Amino acid sequence: MPPGEATKRKRKSTLLRLRRSSTKAPFPSKHGSSLTLKGYVAFYVRDYKTALEELTQANQNDPFIQCMIGQTYEKLGDKERALEYYRKASTASSHNPPAAYAVPFAKKKLS
Repeated sequence: MPPGEATKRKRKSTLLRLRRSSTKAPFPSKHGSSLTLKGYVAFYVRDYKTALEELTQANQNDPFIQCMIGQTYEKLGDKERALEYYRKASTASSHNPPAAYAVPFAKKKLS
């Protein structure tokens, strides 16, 4: 097996398992949590195209989602679009765990 092939197969297997399990979920596949989770997993298995597809269907007002989309654009080489999403996330005024993570993260990316 070529170097890196096992890692690549493991990533694909993880993403396929997630996709299969989400079809059995008790909520529709367009549910925000499902899209966030699928996008998050796709991002961390380096399937950036799928990550972007899933995350852009999730709640666009969530600063965590905005940061994830920014990171995805960054990985895809689109720095301008990444900065656009970091700017959105940096202005969040909500007081919740996603914002507590996203606002400082986005501000650091913009500095």
